[in-house]
Amino acid sequence: MVSESSAQLIRDKDLWVDGTGGATLVVLIHIKERPNTASKYEASLEVCKGAINHRVTVYPELLDNESDPEIALSDLYRNKLLPEGNDAQTKLPLPRKHLQLSLIKAVDQLTFQDEKTD
Repeated sequence: MVSESSAQLIRDKDLWVDGTGGATLVVLIHIKERPNTASKYEASLEVCKGAINHRVTVYPELLDNESDPEIALSDLYRNKLLPEGNDAQTKLPLPRKHLQLSLIKAVDQLTFQDEKTD
């Protein structure tokens, strides 16, 4: 099941980032097939804010030289009122391990669907 090609996702991301003057935070999850491999799929997470892109591999393995991406509370709340007692610059990690576990479930479903259609 394909939502969009990676190339189209990148074009869409560029439209959002460029069209809002870099004010939009974009999170992309790239999943691609790897035929003839044990895991069959590979996935990465990309967090884009303006010209800054942080892309990490999350499936099938986590790479030791990559860190968890982060987003700031200001990215989430934008022009809305930040809850009292919170600093807009507080960074929230996007743990790669948690995303990996979610993707394992999704990939298992994709694999199951693929097997049903064969």
